[in-house]
Amino acid sequence: MSSRRAPADALSRFDCDRFERGVLIVARHFAAAFADPASFGWQKAYNVAADRWGDTLGLPVAHQMSKVMRAVVACRGDSLQISPPTGRETLGVVTDDEAMLIEMLHHMRRNNARAAREVASVLTHGTLDPEVIRAGLSFADRFAAGAPPQTRGRPALAVVA
Repeated sequence: MSSRRAPADALSRFDCDRFERGVLIVARHFAAAFADPASFGWQKAYNVAADRWGDTLGLPVAHQMSKVMRAVVACRGDSLQISPPTGRETLGVVTDDEAMLIEMLHHMRRNNARAAREVASVLTHGTLDPEVIRAGLSFADRFAAGAPPQTRGRPALAVVA
């Protein structure tokens, strides 16, 4: 699935935070699921996110990330280079596309429209695909940098007599 790789410190060039680094493995599992639906990569993505951030935050992260990856895969198709989510050869490295995906989300989460637009343009091969932008901004709105994570939809239990 991947070709050109860079050291994982490629994510450091734009101050990638721990949350964004964690999102990368979730994105890889979704990419694997889109490439081979029989792999059940989507289940692995949800499990990884829930293990990393707990059900309350992890499941919404995975859900929003599935939308981002669906849009990016629809835009780029087979040209998208994402590393397999498992395997020693992918530990400590990122593809150029992975770095751009995380950098786009990084800038969107910090409301840096100019930088996000520049990276999104390269990621989408100049199309600035509206679905990619919409999904990325939705993800960024829900998981903005520096803001406490939103956990919408928490059920409230009440005793009814």
